[in-house]
Amino acid sequence: MESNMDSRLIQGIGLYTDPHQQAQVLGYFEQLKLSPDGWKHCGETLLKGTADENVSFFCFQVLEHFISNRFRASTPEDQQHLRQVLLSWLQLKVTSEGQEKNFIKNKVAQLFSLVFIYDFPAGWPTFFSTLLQVLQLGHKSVDMYLRILLAIDSEVVDREIVHTPEEAQRNTLLKDEMRVRCVNDLVESWYQILETYESTHPELACDCIEVIGLYVSWIDIGLIANDRFVSKLLNYLGIDVLRESACDCLHDIINKGMDPIMKTELIESLMKVLEEIGVIPPKQDEDVDFLAKLARLVNGMGCNLIISWQKQVKIKDHISAARTLSAVESKIPLMFQFLGHEDDDISLAVADFAKDYITVLKQIIHTNAAQKEFLKQMLYIILKKFEFDESYDFDSQGEDEAMFQDYRKQIKVIFDNLAQLDQQLVFSAVHQYVTTTLSSWKTVNFTQVELSIRILFMMGEAIPANSGNHFSGEGQRVAAMKSMMEKLITCDVVSHPHWIVGLQYMETVARYEKYFLLQQEHIPKVLVAFLDNRGLRHKHPTVRSRCSYLFLRFVKTLRVNLQPYTEEKLLLMKSLLAPTIEKFTTTFEKLCCEKDPNVQEKYAEVISYAISLASRSSKAFHTQATMKQHGCEGCYTEALEIFLQALNTPHQHQVLHSAVRQYLHRMIVCLGESVLPYIPIAVQHLLKQCEARDIQEFIPLINQLISKFKRVIAPFLQEVFMPIVTTIFNVLAQPSDQMDMQANRDKRSLQKGYFNFLQVLVINDLAEVMSNQEQQHFHQILMTIVEGAVDPDQDPVAQKTCFNILKRLHDVWGSKGVASKQFFHNFLYEYIIPAVFRAPFNFQDAQSMLALNEAASLLTTLKISEEESLLIFLQQKFLPVILHNDKIVEFINGLRTLDSKQFKTFFKTFFQQMRT
Repeated sequence: MESNMDSRLIQGIGLYTDPHQQAQVLGYFEQLKLSPDGWKHCGETLLKGTADENVSFFCFQVLEHFISNRFRASTPEDQQHLRQVLLSWLQLKVTSEGQEKNFIKNKVAQLFSLVFIYDFPAGWPTFFSTLLQVLQLGHKSVDMYLRILLAIDSEVVDREIVHTPEEAQRNTLLKDEMRVRCVNDLVESWYQILETYESTHPELACDCIEVIGLYVSWIDIGLIANDRFVSKLLNYLGIDVLRESACDCLHDIINKGMDPIMKTELIESLMKVLEEIGVIPPKQDEDVDFLAKLARLVNGMGCNLIISWQKQVKIKDHISAARTLSAVESKIPLMFQFLGHEDDDISLAVADFAKDYITVLKQIIHTNAAQKEFLKQMLYIILKKFEFDESYDFDSQGEDEAMFQDYRKQIKVIFDNLAQLDQQLVFSAVHQYVTTTLSSWKTVNFTQVELSIRILFMMGEAIPANSGNHFSGEGQRVAAMKSMMEKLITCDVVSHPHWIVGLQYMETVARYEKYFLLQQEHIPKVLVAFLDNRGLRHKHPTVRSRCSYLFLRFVKTLRVNLQPYTEEKLLLMKSLLAPTIEKFTTTFEKLCCEKDPNVQEKYAEVISYAISLASRSSKAFHTQATMKQHGCEGCYTEALEIFLQALNTPHQHQVLHSAVRQYLHRMIVCLGESVLPYIPIAVQHLLKQCEARDIQEFIPLINQLISKFKRVIAPFLQEVFMPIVTTIFNVLAQPSDQMDMQANRDKRSLQKGYFNFLQVLVINDLAEVMSNQEQQHFHQILMTIVEGAVDPDQDPVAQKTCFNILKRLHDVWGSKGVASKQFFHNFLYEYIIPAVFRAPFNFQDAQSMLALNEAASLLTTLKISEEESLLIFLQQKFLPVILHNDKIVEFINGLRTLDSKQFKTFFKTFFQQMRT
């Protein structure tokens, strides 16, 4: 290893685009990691101060590898050398004119933290005093000091990082040592940093405040919760660049674990000061980012007070509990102010406070008038916040729209909790809102109309009913639900011009389909809405797509009740398919002639959607009998004949093949044997131009055919078996870039699919499809199964499948009476039995252990059929090559005497011993 490292290689780090060059560079740095002195060479390079950020980062990674793996076992001289490298680099950089990149500074801070956890206090007792001395070198040194403290918090304190019991014990000891040795000095340094840099370098003051907030969780609260620090933090609330950090720090202070009475006093005193200085309540024109921080602070106050109240109730300190509850409820109006804010992030910041307060009221036997009023206000705020904003883009939903949907899900938890706490209140409010809004849906904003239907929909989850039926029995709840559903159906709101309203209508009638078991007079109205241009023929694709599924649910539940409307329903269904097929035909003709790839893609999407629509509409029929019974077999068969044309497409074959495959899946279910004449041509085309994902998606189709028709299609399978297998082999053999992770995943999935295909054949008594092939092909197939069982890179689920196939094949051909399968018998002893002992098993992986059990099961099956032949082969020919004589005797005795369950346990233990 050259002391100056390979400059030719490292100069191009970050510039190389060629994979070979990148691999060469990475390989070189791997050598440096493994070299005893590689870290020293990297240290020398770093201290020259001339390396760019890419080289520096790689060098620091080499140092990190040494610290993590060899530092504790290294000599005292090497340990001191490492410390000196870090300190020298730190002094070099904080006194230089240039500015290091943040990712380099963070990496160095991480290295300091790693040395700290391994070296403090025994090896480096002056760790913190040394760092404190560096602070004199200016603001750059302060920046690094604070980054190191943040890194130490991440390694030692951060509760979100999972630690082993040993690491947790180590971290506890480190904190204990810090409390004794240096915490007071650290706290003083923080105060001096705030004093020195709050005006000139406010970003450092913000970082320092963050450090204080993190460390206050485990140091003496009195070091921070005092006039000196708190007055500064309160003062910072009036400084734009510092107030968000100050707010977070105050939140961290009140989150500190302490006696509940002390916690209440701390929060109340802080609240009083915040009100006195005019921070609370916030101004109407306050900056939203600061409001979000302030809301988080109020949320922390409320949640911590509730925790204190729960502790006091638990120990039956009723006087203190009453005082604490009063403190909680004095902050409810402020919480409502944030909860109802137009900015969803601000609203969500106090959601935990709202949920926890509801939990408090659940524990109080008799709520008073003020508490009931709080619940009512909260409910109306939540309902208002559910409403879509005017800026919501329904047709092109992006990140903002996804965030609002997530927000809805989170505040729905508050709605559900309110409903569980006070059903009467929620039913009364929802009933009033729904009936009022639906009565005037033509004149109010569509967002309000959608909300009225949505909250009716939500009642089904918020207040579950027996057997999911909200309309059976008596009482105000049932009457309110019936009243709202009747209003929904009779007011014709499904005809609203905005598609989101109609979609929510369909979602709601499908959810409450059991209503129509009791009120059957409303079925025709809803049925027609589903099947006309308000549902399956709606101009918006989202409505059409979703209605296909919802209509299926509706029909399933009301199958018997829909019989009087069968003719009308089927006429509508047929008229629905007719334009779909027409659209397919005209668009496919355009696709075949189109030269522009972008236009081709759009045409393919239209064709795919047309086929998918026909597929989804078929879900109203569960079997061939139900399709024949309703007279629809002909129209779906005709559609199949037409859709098969798409398999011969000159363009966009992946998209169209996928759509046709999906339709064939449905037709196998709905047409039964009537689909078989169309299968050969479909398979012929589906096997053309195959990539890994194409054939991978084809295999479930052929598996479905095998499982459905079994030996009926044996002659057909006999013909197509080798074309299918050959296509799979050719795709797997295609070279691919090792860096292309998706291509490699597709190949692994295809290999698993291939083994599943063979397993389905054997399970369905079609093993002769393999054995009736030419002997060289039959041997090749068997070899792939064996190789799949012993491949060290094989997925353990696929490995288990391979052993299962071999076991089943032996069940078919292994009997002594099957003379025609002598070939398989020879193969059994030459390849299959040795595979059981060659197979790699990971004893820490549950799936791999299932594969081992399958291998053991294969051996016990062979023992029964082969009898002494197997035992003689193992004892005299095979096992002596790999085992000592005493182990051979032990294994043979176990195989001969143990039952299947006992042998699996024995085999696992034996295999572990054999591997060690």
